Amino acid sequence: MDHTDSFPKETLWQEDSFRFIKPEEFKALAIDPSDIPLGTFPALKHPSHLPSKFGGNAYGFGLFEIYDHLKQEDIKLLQTINFENHEDIREHYKDLNEIYKKIGLLTRFSMNGKPYYLIPIHLISNTLIHIKVRVDEISKIISFHQKKYSKEYYSIGLVTHQDDLIINELSFRFKEHHIVVLDSLEKLQNLNQTLDLVILTRDLYEIVLMEEF
Repeated sequence: MDHTDSFPKETLWQEDSFRFIKPEEFKALAIDPSDIPLGTFPALKHPSHLPSKFGGNAYGFGLFEIYDHLKQEDIKLLQTINFENHEDIREHYKDLNEIYKKIGLLTRFSMNGKPYYLIPIHLISNTLIHIKVRVDEISKIISFHQKKYSKEYYSIGLVTHQDDLIINELSFRFKEHHIVVLDSLEKLQNLNQTLDLVILTRDLYEIVLMEEF
Protein backbone atom coordinates (compact mmCIF):
# COMPACT_ATOMS: atom_id res chain seq x y z
CA MET A 1 0.00 0.00 0.00
CA ASP A 2 1.23 3.50 -0.82
CA HIS A 3 1.82 5.37 2.45
CA THR A 4 0.80 8.66 0.89
CA ASP A 5 -2.74 7.45 0.10
CA SER A 6 -3.78 7.64 3.76
CA PHE A 7 -2.64 11.23 4.36
CA PRO A 8 -5.53 13.63 5.23
CA LYS A 9 -4.18 16.37 2.97
CA GLU A 10 -6.92 18.95 3.57
CA THR A 11 -5.92 19.16 7.22
CA LEU A 12 -2.21 18.44 7.29
CA TRP A 13 -0.78 20.35 4.36
CA GLN A 14 -1.59 23.77 5.76
CA GLU A 15 0.94 25.59 7.92
CA ASP A 16 1.25 23.53 11.09
CA SER A 17 3.19 23.22 14.31
CA PHE A 18 4.89 19.93 13.32
CA ARG A 19 5.81 21.05 9.77
CA PHE A 20 4.54 17.90 8.06
CA ILE A 21 6.44 16.69 5.01
CA LYS A 22 4.35 16.28 1.85
CA PRO A 23 4.82 13.14 -0.29
CA GLU A 24 5.95 15.31 -3.20
CA GLU A 25 8.77 16.60 -0.97
CA PHE A 26 10.17 13.12 -0.24
CA LYS A 27 12.50 13.09 -3.26
CA ALA A 28 13.94 16.54 -2.60
CA LEU A 29 14.52 15.69 1.07
CA ALA A 30 15.94 12.24 0.18
CA ILE A 31 13.34 10.41 2.26
CA ASP A 32 12.67 6.74 1.59
CA PRO A 33 8.86 6.18 1.84
CA SER A 34 9.46 2.62 3.05
CA ASP A 35 10.88 4.07 6.27
CA ILE A 36 7.49 5.62 7.10
CA PRO A 37 5.16 3.04 8.70
CA LEU A 38 1.40 3.16 8.26
CA GLY A 39 -0.34 5.21 10.93
CA THR A 40 2.42 7.82 11.12
CA PHE A 41 3.22 11.03 9.25
CA PRO A 42 6.72 12.43 8.62
CA ALA A 43 7.50 15.90 9.96
CA LEU A 44 10.44 18.24 10.53
CA LYS A 45 9.39 18.93 14.14
CA HIS A 46 8.05 16.72 16.90
CA PRO A 47 6.27 16.86 20.27
CA SER A 48 8.57 17.57 23.20
CA HIS A 49 7.83 14.18 24.77
CA LEU A 50 6.09 10.95 23.83
CA PRO A 51 6.68 7.71 25.79
CA SER A 52 8.41 4.98 23.79
CA LYS A 53 7.53 1.29 24.11
CA PHE A 54 10.64 0.60 26.20
CA GLY A 55 10.37 3.76 28.30
CA GLY A 56 11.90 7.18 27.86
CA ASN A 57 11.15 9.65 25.08
CA ALA A 58 10.28 8.25 21.64
CA TYR A 59 12.03 11.30 20.12
CA GLY A 60 15.01 11.11 22.46
CA PHE A 61 18.39 9.48 22.17
CA GLY A 62 18.46 7.40 25.37
CA LEU A 63 19.96 4.47 23.48
CA PHE A 64 22.16 3.30 26.32
CA GLU A 65 19.09 2.60 28.45
CA ILE A 66 17.74 0.05 25.97
CA TYR A 67 20.88 -1.72 24.79
CA ASP A 68 19.46 -4.95 26.25
CA HIS A 69 16.94 -4.99 23.38
CA LEU A 70 19.63 -4.78 20.67
CA LYS A 71 21.96 -7.24 19.03
CA GLN A 72 25.71 -6.86 19.56
CA GLU A 73 26.27 -5.71 15.96
CA ASP A 74 23.64 -2.99 16.41
CA ILE A 75 25.29 -1.79 19.61
CA LYS A 76 28.70 -1.76 17.94
CA LEU A 77 27.35 0.32 15.04
CA LEU A 78 25.74 2.87 17.37
CA GLN A 79 28.96 3.23 19.31
CA THR A 80 30.99 3.95 16.18
CA ILE A 81 28.69 6.60 14.67
CA ASN A 82 29.19 10.30 15.33
CA PHE A 83 25.62 11.64 15.39
CA GLU A 84 26.87 15.19 14.78
CA ASN A 85 28.37 14.11 11.47
CA HIS A 86 25.81 13.97 8.63
CA GLU A 87 28.22 12.01 6.43
CA ASP A 88 28.53 9.36 9.11
CA ILE A 89 24.76 9.09 9.42
CA ARG A 90 24.23 9.19 5.64
CA GLU A 91 26.47 6.15 5.21
CA HIS A 92 24.46 4.12 7.75
CA TYR A 93 21.01 5.73 7.54
CA LYS A 94 19.21 2.50 6.58
CA ASP A 95 20.72 0.51 9.43
CA LEU A 96 19.98 3.31 11.88
CA ASN A 97 16.34 3.47 10.79
CA GLU A 98 15.99 -0.27 11.31
CA ILE A 99 17.54 -0.03 14.79
CA TYR A 100 15.32 2.90 15.76
CA LYS A 101 12.31 0.93 14.56
CA LYS A 102 13.29 -2.05 16.74
CA ILE A 103 13.56 0.03 19.90
CA GLY A 104 10.43 2.09 19.32
CA LEU A 105 12.01 5.46 18.57
CA LEU A 106 10.15 7.77 16.17
CA THR A 107 13.18 9.52 14.70
CA ARG A 108 14.28 8.52 11.19
CA PHE A 109 17.12 9.62 8.93
CA SER A 110 17.02 10.59 5.28
CA MET A 111 19.49 9.38 2.66
CA ASN A 112 21.26 12.72 3.22
CA GLY A 113 21.83 11.87 6.87
CA LYS A 114 19.35 14.42 8.20
CA PRO A 115 16.73 13.57 10.84
CA TYR A 116 12.98 13.75 10.47
CA TYR A 117 10.25 12.56 12.80
CA LEU A 118 7.23 10.26 12.72
CA ILE A 119 4.03 11.66 14.24
CA PRO A 120 1.44 8.99 15.20
CA ILE A 121 -2.01 9.58 13.72
CA HIS A 122 -3.74 9.44 17.12
CA LEU A 123 -1.57 12.33 18.29
CA ILE A 124 -2.62 14.39 15.27
CA SER A 125 -6.30 13.66 15.93
CA ASN A 126 -5.95 14.75 19.55
CA THR A 127 -4.12 17.89 18.45
CA LEU A 128 -6.86 18.84 15.98
CA ILE A 129 -9.58 18.33 18.62
CA HIS A 130 -7.60 20.50 21.05
CA ILE A 131 -7.24 23.20 18.40
CA LYS A 132 -10.99 23.23 17.73
CA VAL A 133 -11.73 23.62 21.45
CA ARG A 134 -9.28 26.55 21.71
CA VAL A 135 -10.67 28.23 18.59
CA ASP A 136 -14.25 27.87 19.87
CA GLU A 137 -13.30 29.44 23.23
CA ILE A 138 -11.50 32.37 21.59
CA SER A 139 -14.40 32.85 19.14
CA LYS A 140 -16.78 33.27 22.11
CA ILE A 141 -14.54 35.96 23.60
CA ILE A 142 -14.35 37.88 20.32
CA SER A 143 -18.10 37.62 19.71
CA PHE A 144 -18.88 38.77 23.28
CA HIS A 145 -16.52 41.73 22.93
CA GLN A 146 -18.08 42.64 19.58
CA LYS A 147 -21.62 42.63 21.00
CA LYS A 148 -20.63 44.52 24.15
CA TYR A 149 -18.91 47.40 22.35
CA SER A 150 -20.91 47.34 19.09
CA LYS A 151 -17.85 47.78 16.93
CA GLU A 152 -17.70 46.15 13.50
CA TYR A 153 -13.96 46.11 12.92
CA TYR A 154 -11.34 45.02 15.46
CA SER A 155 -7.56 44.74 15.57
CA ILE A 156 -6.93 41.58 17.58
CA GLY A 157 -3.55 40.58 18.96
CA LEU A 158 -2.86 36.86 19.32
CA VAL A 159 0.04 35.97 21.62
CA THR A 160 1.24 32.67 20.15
CA HIS A 161 3.88 31.25 17.81
CA GLN A 162 3.77 32.09 14.11
CA ASP A 163 2.82 28.58 12.89
CA ASP A 164 0.00 27.96 15.40
CA LEU A 165 -2.91 26.32 13.55
CA ILE A 166 -5.47 28.48 15.33
CA ILE A 167 -4.28 31.57 13.43
CA ASN A 168 -5.68 30.28 10.12
CA GLU A 169 -8.89 29.10 11.78
CA LEU A 170 -9.56 32.44 13.49
CA SER A 171 -8.64 34.43 10.38
CA PHE A 172 -11.19 32.39 8.43
CA ARG A 173 -13.93 32.79 11.06
CA PHE A 174 -13.35 36.51 11.56
CA LYS A 175 -12.47 37.78 8.10
CA GLU A 176 -13.79 41.23 8.99
CA HIS A 177 -11.18 41.69 11.72
CA HIS A 178 -7.42 42.25 11.53
CA ILE A 179 -5.43 39.52 13.29
CA VAL A 180 -1.95 40.49 14.54
CA VAL A 181 0.35 37.64 15.63
CA LEU A 182 2.58 38.54 18.58
CA ASP A 183 5.19 35.81 18.75
CA SER A 184 8.10 37.59 20.44
CA LEU A 185 8.91 40.24 23.04
CA GLU A 186 10.41 42.32 20.25
CA LYS A 187 7.08 42.47 18.41
CA LEU A 188 5.28 43.41 21.63
CA GLN A 189 7.78 46.19 22.36
CA ASN A 190 7.77 47.57 18.81
CA LEU A 191 4.02 47.41 18.26
CA ASN A 192 3.03 50.66 16.54
CA GLN A 193 -0.74 50.22 16.42
CA THR A 194 -3.59 50.17 18.90
CA LEU A 195 -5.15 46.76 19.53
CA ASP A 196 -8.78 46.47 20.57
CA LEU A 197 -8.23 43.05 22.08
CA VAL A 198 -5.19 40.95 23.06
CA ILE A 199 -5.74 37.21 23.51
CA LEU A 200 -3.38 34.76 25.18
CA THR A 201 -3.89 31.54 23.23
CA ARG A 202 -2.40 29.30 25.91
CA ASP A 203 -1.17 29.28 29.49
CA LEU A 204 1.06 32.30 30.25
CA TYR A 205 3.87 30.06 31.56
CA GLU A 206 3.79 28.07 28.31
CA ILE A 207 3.97 31.28 26.26
CA VAL A 208 6.99 32.58 28.17
CA LEU A 209 8.81 29.30 27.48
CA MET A 210 8.22 29.49 23.71
CA GLU A 211 11.47 29.54 21.71
CA GLU A 212 10.83 32.97 20.20
CA PHE A 213 10.19 34.57 23.58
